[in-house]
Amino acid sequence: MAMHAPILDGPEADSDTLLRCLTDVEQAVLRALDDEFVSATVIRWRAKLPTTQRVGPTLAACAKLEQLGLAACIGVGLGRRWARADAAEFASA
Repeated sequence: MAMHAPILDGPEADSDTLLRCLTDVEQAVLRALDDEFVSATVIRWRAKLPTTQRVGPTLAACAKLEQLGLAACIGVGLGRRWARADAAEFASA
């Protein structure tokens, strides 16, 4: 008898598919985000990305996560801070 993977419907299927389409850096950045808005440098450190790597890939990952609705950003320019998307509700309250 063959074993089959469970069929996911609804939000579980969408989030599973979404996570599989993220790069390793994007997944690491997503894991590093919490409800506190912090700079990309702090996120890079939390994500355990190489400190010799410029912050550009971390910023790009944050921007993509924001487009996907997984991250939120406040501030502009060098003052940009990132957090998990659900943290934006608390910042605006």
